[in-house]
Amino acid sequence: MNNEITGIKISNDVNTSGTSFRGNVLTTYDSIVSILGEPTLENLDKVNVEWDISFTIKNDDDTEREVVATIYDYKMPNVPCGLYVWHIGGNEPEAVDLVHQYLNSNNLDISFDCIKGL
Repeated sequence: MNNEITGIKISNDVNTSGTSFRGNVLTTYDSIVSILGEPTLENLDKVNVEWDISFTIKNDDDTEREVVATIYDYKMPNVPCGLYVWHIGGNEPEAVDLVHQYLNSNNLDISFDCIKGL
């Protein structure tokens, strides 16, 4: 499902309260950095790096709403340097599709064949 993304904010002041694991994306740290910039958070309890993203998307009735997503490693001893199955969190199930859509729209070849959360 492709939502029309009308805005994106990548910042450590994105409110990620209420987000939870939703799915994965198979790619590299360097590839994420090339599109999203440096991580917004580092050295958390079980996470080395995290990107906090707020997507503004257009609804069918032309109103807009926010969907929050996070991309992060989980319980790794160090930041993964090679190909890695990154976790995607979100406040809505479509967070995974929005992350995939945005990364693909920026010419990042990613795999969708990873486990999706509930």
